[in-house]
Amino acid sequence: YMGFKVITIGGSATSSGMFGMGDYGMATISELVELAVRMAQALEVPLIADADDGGGNPMNVYRAMKRYAKGGVACVLLEDLTGAKHVPGRPEGQMVPLAIHVDKIKAAMDAGGSGGPVVLARCDGLAKGESIDQILERVKAYADAGAELIFVAGATLEQKKRVADVTGKPLFSTGGPATVEEEG
Repeated sequence: YMGFKVITIGGSATSSGMFGMGDYGMATISELVELAVRMAQALEVPLIADADDGGGNPMNVYRAMKRYAKGGVACVLLEDLTGAKHVPGRPEGQMVPLAIHVDKIKAAMDAGGSGGPVVLARCDGLAKGESIDQILERVKAYADAGAELIFVAGATLEQKKRVADVTGKPLFSTGGPATVEEEG
């Protein structure tokens, strides 16, 4: 494991590995779960697994989370963006309405139960042109619904600080700018 204490498998890596193309929304929730469970069972370190939008409605999320939990996945990332995403030069998917994503997080928490996978709520609102106030409303609702980790894709350091203050939750990050940018 090259000294890493945790490993992450994302939807884009899954799509690339299974289909030889980016994250066009081709990988189903069943395929995401299957690969993550195989990895989790082969690893000696915790695995963070991407669940995209959870496979549909809150019942789909519940079923998927049960499978992630049974397979030993340590943390599941649940996105509020559905459809093709994160593919340069291609249009992004659509934001899941706030109330529906909150229900998905609650379903994931119910399915995981005590000691189940940590729920990591990802917000992609910045890429879809939502204001920081809209993002803060979203992530506060996600935290209140039970999400244990928060990730705001594309957030600046200053925005990340605001997210942490509003949610009271630890943040997941894939990097970002080295300097604090001024809010406009």
